[in-house]
Amino acid sequence: MELTVPVEGGHLWADDTVHPAAPPSAWRSPTRAVTAPAIVVTGDREYPMVARCAAEIAARIPGCQQVPAPGADHMLPLRAPDLIAALAAKLAG
Repeated sequence: MELTVPVEGGHLWADDTVHPAAPPSAWRSPTRAVTAPAIVVTGDREYPMVARCAAEIAARIPGCQQVPAPGADHMLPLRAPDLIAALAAKLAG
């Protein structure tokens, strides 16, 4: 799965802009090198393209946990501050 969507004239990125080329594969590969504990949080009201990108990022980081944020959109620190704080505390140990 690509982190962009092919469209006429290029690739649609998460910021709704169209760029003439797909991102270089080098942009996608560094996530496999992450060795620290990682959590990707996605609101269940997130834009579908952003949610797909988040799922792809989580899948590419070894051992990454993906956590849904019920009722939240893209503004997770504002929409789900307690969840974000709890997950940050969990990662901090």
